[in-house]
Amino acid sequence: MKNEYEANEKPRLELIVRNVSGTACKVGLGPKQAVVTITQASGNKPVWSGADCPTGAGNVFYRLPAQGEAKQSLEWDRKPSAPDQCQTPPAGSAAPDTYVVEVKAPGMPVARTSFVLKQD
Repeated sequence: MKNEYEANEKPRLELIVRNVSGTACKVGLGPKQAVVTITQASGNKPVWSGADCPTGAGNVFYRLPAQGEAKQSLEWDRKPSAPDQCQTPPAGSAAPDTYVVEVKAPGMPVARTSFVLKQD
């Protein structure tokens, strides 16, 4: 993930989960387990959420060895999402601004980062 994206770039996000314990574990990174939301920093309502219209497998589990890690990538097309509007998503595209990405998954601390969508 970069800190800034040009007007023609799609933000690419990468979630990395590390097992810091001395034993193997199972972790879920699919859209039903790890919910990613993108919120405009100047607002309080998510612009996009992976929980709105998940595609593909809803459950994606990884078995992590002791001290191992798993990665999951996501490319955001800058389009908004809304629950129950999967067939006809909201119109528009994300405006130039700072955006906050938040990932919530059961049993893990909430992860946050931010990036900037630049103007032309």
